[in-house]
Amino acid sequence: MLLRRVGYLTAVLAGLLVRGAFGEDALERRPFIDPKADEALHRMSDLLAAAKQFSFEAHVMFDDVLDSGQKIQFSSLRKIKIRRPNKATSDVVGDADNEQIWYDGQTFSVLDRNRKLYSTIKVPDTIDKMMDFLFEKYHIAAPLADLIISDPYKSSVRNVRVGSYVGLHYVKGVKCHHLAFRQDNLDWQIWIEVGDKPLPRKLVITFRELTGQPQFVALIDQWDLDAKLPDEIFAFKAPEGAKQTELKPMLERREERPK
Repeated sequence: MLLRRVGYLTAVLAGLLVRGAFGEDALERRPFIDPKADEALHRMSDLLAAAKQFSFEAHVMFDDVLDSGQKIQFSSLRKIKIRRPNKATSDVVGDADNEQIWYDGQTFSVLDRNRKLYSTIKVPDTIDKMMDFLFEKYHIAAPLADLIISDPYKSSVRNVRVGSYVGLHYVKGVKCHHLAFRQDNLDWQIWIEVGDKPLPRKLVITFRELTGQPQFVALIDQWDLDAKLPDEIFAFKAPEGAKQTELKPMLERREERPK
């Protein structure tokens, strides 16, 4: 997991789990994880890693802490489609974002529908490498990235210090294994559906070292692990009237929040 300014939590690709690390040079650690929690996380990760084409929706809520100390909560609905190893798209509609993102294996494109601006850049040829590249060059981290990379378990636990099994709890009426993890700078919890399809149903990230300890919350549903996703949905075509701009200034403008 990576500590990011809360505004950047809406930055890219889908808002999936914040990645445990980006790149192979990250420090490997041996966390203490309750065996029951470890088993549930392994089962979820194996299920997602095996899915070749899938889609889901994430109802996301996140706090922004004003200079006064008051927390303001923003929300969004994200519709995500993935085709391994090198296709992804995300459609985001919400309070702070109204955008669409495409990754076709060669280029990463983002369209800000409110301002009719778009950016397109060359990126590496797999989802994992693409996300590493975006973080290293543009400091973009996807809060839920572990759900779509090739090895979800390894990325999830890379920086974990302690993991515990909280119990059997419900998310929108679905019985789930409730797990809790602690890292140096943040805590995160995940709810994984009980049964033959151990899908993630809820994620909460608490940024302990940020002022006010803001949270990122995602309710995850509408899973389709057998989605049929044609090439054309991953291909970006600039809409009429939209203007191209550089990616970095586009992201910086998105950081603006009421003070």
